[in-house]
Amino acid sequence: MKALLEIDFRDSAEAKKVLGILGKKDEGPRAVFEAKAVGKKVVATVSAKSFSALRARTTTLLRDLKAVFDVTNLVEKNQERKKH
Repeated sequence: MKALLEIDFRDSAEAKKVLGILGKKDEGPRAVFEAKAVGKKVVATVSAKSFSALRARTTTLLRDLKAVFDVTNLVEKNQERKKH
């Protein structure tokens, strides 16, 4: 089983930063995660032996991405406040 996620970012530099945070590959006993930056996107593939393992690893990936987006938004808001 496989899940493919394509996540868009503002530019390729941001996509590469996120890839650096997520990592390019992670192999566990039940699931394998691989990702690469393609232009302004991060393309991630999760492969697993069972649906529950696929769901678990995909959920972890989405939770990690949510944390990245939250921190990015917080930093941007802080920078905007400093400008005023």
